[in-house]
Amino acid sequence: ILKSKLGHDATEAFQEFHHRSSRAERMLKTLKSRKVEPNSDPLARDFALLRQELIDEGFYEPNYFHVAYRLLEVLFFAYIGYQLVWKGYFYTGLTILGLTAGRSGWVQHEANHNSLTGNMNVDKLIGSFYFSMGEAGSAMWWVRSHNRHHASPQHHQYDADLSTLPLMAFEYLTALGGSRRWLKFQAYGFIPSTWLVVLFWKLYLHPRAIIKKRAISDGIFLIFHYGLYYHLFSYLGIGWMIWSHIVWGSIEGSYLFTNFALSHTHKPVMEKSQSEDWIHSAINRTVNIKSSFLVNWWMGYLNCQIEHHLYPNMPQFRLPQIVPRVKALCKKHKLYYDEQGYFETVGAMFANLHTVGNADTVGRGYAKTMRRN
Repeated sequence: ILKSKLGHDATEAFQEFHHRSSRAERMLKTLKSRKVEPNSDPLARDFALLRQELIDEGFYEPNYFHVAYRLLEVLFFAYIGYQLVWKGYFYTGLTILGLTAGRSGWVQHEANHNSLTGNMNVDKLIGSFYFSMGEAGSAMWWVRSHNRHHASPQHHQYDADLSTLPLMAFEYLTALGGSRRWLKFQAYGFIPSTWLVVLFWKLYLHPRAIIKKRAISDGIFLIFHYGLYYHLFSYLGIGWMIWSHIVWGSIEGSYLFTNFALSHTHKPVMEKSQSEDWIHSAINRTVNIKSSFLVNWWMGYLNCQIEHHLYPNMPQFRLPQIVPRVKALCKKHKLYYDEQGYFETVGAMFANLHTVGNADTVGRGYAKTMRRN
């Protein structure tokens, strides 16, 4: 993250990453610094004014009724899913449990952004619980990777979300390192590929990270996850128990990764040598999906992705409320605010996968030139 900001003004990035962290402020004061001229950029000034207005109006404050709803919703759906499996509605129950794991993913995402309760320690505990218990993974590993994405969205070699080989490539530079025969069909294989990603995460990457990084809370909750799973499903026998977890995880992966892919993957990519400030990268590299009650619920409020990238510490249920004000900021400074319908964005995401996977020699030659530069 620091390397991606060397030589650039990281004021907005620091403020938005560490809005609630007094420890980060203390650490910042111990570092070498130099005087800088006040930012004369009109966009940066207006962004700072809008941010302060939102703070003063309480948009960064949590709503504990909403927090309770988010946490209890996951537990409620988990109970329904288990009940359906026990009563013989096997695949219906597993579908509900897979979606429950996905809903758990939205909760951990918010908690690990420190935007859920307003208390960083509580949020980190909730994030660890809902990631490890709900998704059988490591919150610590995810936070490190996801912070890199927020610091440099769609920035080649900095955004961890672009490191998708060998299964897929969302842009030409990454595609250069992949199998052309495989990538030609990646639009059709995208959803099955998410199933493999979930298996790789659960069986290798995340357990390894927990051990290597000594992520104690993640490890404890992961043990509880598998202990509870064995207690509830062992009556099926070992084969059906393993199969159930695979089905459940595949539904979770399809739900989460498809929705995550909508916000950025078909937007332009920056090469490593290029740079962009916090405001421009959030707006230029991101697409919003039009808000509605159903879309907000289905995507955990992350359909308001431009606002989320501008203000990652803001409680996410408030993001739809500030969309008009961010649109006004963009209009004033002649920035393109990309907003699309849900299914329009789904189509654009899959079309981009097909285009990149079937790129002609001109497109691949352009990517090679960009890489050399």
